[in-house]
Amino acid sequence: MAKQIIKFVEEDVDGCGENAEVVVLLNIEHPLTDTDKKKLEDAIQEMQEAWDPDDWDTDSVVEEALKKVFGVDVGYEIVLPDIIHPHE
Repeated sequence: MAKQIIKFVEEDVDGCGENAEVVVLLNIEHPLTDTDKKKLEDAIQEMQEAWDPDDWDTDSVVEEALKKVFGVDVGYEIVLPDIIHPHE
């Protein structure tokens, strides 16, 4: 098993220049590949477009993307949930 930390950043989350960051400890069978990263990006984009903005937060989208790409039994832990930082 490969344990890896991934950081997801949603830029300008509130339209006021603040970013939301979610840090996840991911436990999958292989090291994260560029293909995995692209699939995660695509899954997140799909969900953000399909879901009503009032029905999701950054954590929820990340969790669902992980399940979609790696399966519902994917091992992960959100170690830094939905932290808001001013845009840098």
